[in-house]
Amino acid sequence: MNNFSPAFYQAEIFLTAVILGIFVGTVIDFYRSLRNYYSPTIKTTFVLDVFLWCVLTAIIIAVIMFMLWGEVYFFTYLGLAAGYFLYLYTLSAYSLAFFYRLLNPLMKFCKRVINFIKKGWSFFQRVISRIFRFCRNQKNK
Repeated sequence: MNNFSPAFYQAEIFLTAVILGIFVGTVIDFYRSLRNYYSPTIKTTFVLDVFLWCVLTAIIIAVIMFMLWGEVYFFTYLGLAAGYFLYLYTLSAYSLAFFYRLLNPLMKFCKRVINFIKKGWSFFQRVISRIFRFCRNQKNK
């Protein structure tokens, strides 16, 4: 038996939905900053948008099923919208600036790592091809 009132339970569901709306807004802003950084084509943007919304929908459904016991009331939708708009109008500009500042050095580091791997791979290919050529030459003698 529950020890708390139904109003407290409904407030808990509403606050969970608000936090989920803030999370959705944060993920959308991170995606926006990534998309702005890479400038993908229209087709790629469409595919990435569909993927983003499928992932967000799965997360929202999982939270509703596991944390809210599958109970969806009007105030659940209201909490999702309130959390998203609260985030959008208060924290979005700051988080976008943070994501831009975070992505620039992170992407430079990733490019350096990728270039290092490419150079290592090409060096490895040259060494292997020279070994094969040497073995072939030794076999023909």
